[in-house]
Amino acid sequence: MRLFLSLIAFTLFAGAASAQTAAPRQFDFVCTAKDEAGATETPRFSVDLDKKAWCTRDGATCTVATLFGSEGDVIVFERSQLETGAYDHWVNRKTGEYRSTTSGSFSTDSRGSCKEAAFTAFGVTLNDGAKAAHN
Repeated sequence: MRLFLSLIAFTLFAGAASAQTAAPRQFDFVCTAKDEAGATETPRFSVDLDKKAWCTRDGATCTVATLFGSEGDVIVFERSQLETGAYDHWVNRKTGEYRSTTSGSFSTDSRGSCKEAAFTAFGVTLNDGAKAAHN
């Protein structure tokens, strides 16, 4: 009986500890980056992993898009590989590394770092058919 009660107590404690350490599923990234010309950028992104959605914040404007996915600690906003060029836009949630690159006829490269912040709601209700811009 003691063993049984000890196992129950351990299971409850372990479950509570893992719930406390679980990373939030909704968060913002506040970033500072430099583009290839050395100009400083300060993008802010809101991310909802459960809804697979993200938005770029520009003042009160939030343009919501479907999240490309996540690869371990890397949150991939957008990624494409075409014959005419490629686009890659991501943040490493663990290290804070930020990268946004475009290659092709028009190339850009922004690199920097991000910190997680409290989630800012998108301001729109998302469903399977409508992930739209909101002003």
